[in-house]
Amino acid sequence: KGEIVLVIGPPEPGATFDDESVDQLLRQALSAHSLRDAVDHVASHTGRPRRQIYRRALTLSNPKNETPSD
Repeated sequence: KGEIVLVIGPPEPGATFDDESVDQLLRQALSAHSLRDAVDHVASHTGRPRRQIYRRALTLSNPKNETPSD
């Protein structure tokens, strides 16, 4: 039968997002979308884990800036 080879390279230079950039993207996305849609959009755009983006979004959307509990 067939065989396939998939080569995945490192991210392009400048494609990494620091925490401030992620926060800025989240604020923009949260102003236009639901929490879930904003998290999905930012996670796919930055390549960061969805769980990490979700926790950051909860922190940003919490008016008291308290850390959400599990």
